[in-house]
Formats: sequence, C-alpha cells, structure tokens
Amino acid sequence: MRKIVLALSTMLLASAAHSAIPLYGSPGTRITDTTYDTYVAPSSGIVYAWFLGKEAQYTSVISMKVNGVTSPESPIFNNQVTPVPTKAALGYVQAGDSLELLLHILAPPDVAGTIFSSNSANNPDGFVHIHATPYGGGDLGIPLGTYLYVGFEDINGARDPNFRNDWDYDDHRFVFEIAPVPEPASWILMIGGFGLVGMSLRRKTIRSVHA
Repeated sequence: MRKIVLALSTMLLASAAHSAIPLYGSPGTRITDTTYDTYVAPSSGIVYAWFLGKEAQYTSVISMKVNGVTSPESPIFNNQVTPVPTKAALGYVQAGDSLELLLHILAPPDVAGTIFSSNSANNPDGFVHIHATPYGGGDLGIPLGTYLYVGFEDINGARDPNFRNDWDYDDHRFVFEIAPVPEPASWILMIGGFGLVGMSLRRKTIRSVHA
C-alpha cells in the first residue's frame, strides 16, 4: 500500500510540474505587447533551443544576434524539414547581453529574403511578430526547466493583405534556455574525480590478478 501511495504521489508531482506548450490562444488578434522587443540574457551560458514545429507554408529558419552580432551557429531549424524536438546550440552569451531572434523567410520566391525580428522596431511592417512567454518544459521530450517559448508570425502585415493577416504566431515554434557552463574549478574537480575512480579500478584489477 505504501508503494502505491508513493507512486501516486510521484505521478501527481510530475503532473503538477508539467507545463503545456503555451501556444498563442487568440489567432487573428495581432499582439501589441513589446515586452520582448529588448531581451537581455539573465545569466551567462550556452543558448540551447528546441524546435517545436510549425503551421506554415512559408519555409523559414531561425538565427540569433548577440549584441548585434549574428552567432556563428546561426541559422538553425528549417521549419519544413526539422524533426520535433530537435535540439541545437545557438552560441555562448554573458549575463546582460542583448539577444535578438530573427526569422528568415527562404521560400516561396516572392517573399524570400524577408526577415522578421523579435524586436518589432526592426520589422518591415513595424508589428510584433513573436508570441513569447515563459515555459516550464515537460512536453515532447524536453526536460523540465526554465525556458522561453517563442512562436513567430511569418506574414508581412503591410505586404500580404491577401492572407488577411492571420496572426496565429505558430509559423515557427521553438523554446530556448541559457544553460550555465561549469566553472573551471568544477571541471578540475570532475577530472580529479574521474582520475581517482580510474586509480581505484586499476588497484582492484591488480589485486585480482595477484590474488
């Protein structure tokens, strides 16, 4: 009985910790919140991203600028061929760095070359093209953690009136996190630990041979 109670408790805790992917809930309504126009890295580390799919005909990829410079790992995640949930690194950042996410339209030819930014001031139509919100992980194999979910809108609101500006913010979906890099002292301790384990195993092997 105790085992059953413990198992149920574990399941309940896992369910409570689980956080559903926060898709945009008001398609057709253009976002005007500019909270993420300027996104500052809250900590230092490597930016990792997971691709979460798309609902789009346009082909696009994602890149990131750090303090105005495109990261060498960019671009990533062709939205038409990337499996969910592919993980990729977008480069190293330091706390306080300014981060800008960019959506590059590759096809069809009449819109290829269009770029939409997480900073609405840099967009060709001046509109907000991302739905961004905190996300806790737990879906599609993404571990529980602290992430930022981003859903991009790939239609130019000023240029494409025939699409009636669907504003569903799900044309390129992904989450990202900033994972801390172990301090040098931590690496030394880890390497030292591996060395001690190796020596211990070697001694046991020698004793076994001589026994």
